[in-house]
Amino acid sequence: MTPTTPTNADGCPRVVLDAVVSRRTFETWIHDPPYEREIDRWPMNEERYAWPGQYKDIAVQLAWDAWRESANGDLSHRGKPHSI
Repeated sequence: MTPTTPTNADGCPRVVLDAVVSRRTFETWIHDPPYEREIDRWPMNEERYAWPGQYKDIAVQLAWDAWRESANGDLSHRGKPHSI
């Protein structure tokens, strides 16, 4: 590990996947059985669409966001255990 290797909140090296491969793999996974979700995205036109490039199905968008974060090892946003 080099001094410039990004780390997550736990100090572990982050694994950054190639975006194209990761999206293609994700879309195959979410579109195939048993999920069979639509993977249509809003056009990349910020003047006409509020969410350019986002998936039209919010469940697919949320799954994509979670997929990217888990693939990058970024768990810094997770909740802390509650103390009594």
